[in-house]
Amino acid sequence: MPSLGGWEWIIIFVLPMILFICAMVSIAKHRAASGTEKVLWVLVSLIFPILGPILWFAIGKKSSNGAATQA
Repeated sequence: MPSLGGWEWIIIFVLPMILFICAMVSIAKHRAASGTEKVLWVLVSLIFPILGPILWFAIGKKSSNGAATQA
């Protein structure tokens, strides 16, 4: 079995960690999302550490912005 080199470790561990941290900061700073929405998105991101942040940036951030502009 071949061992993992430096780039493989970065792709497997560091990039998902950076994505997760960026999502947590984005969720915390998002003004349009209510407290309940933020808690739910943090829980989704904790339960699904790669899929949760991707979903936040793809649909969560946009849906919260739409709700704020309609009100």
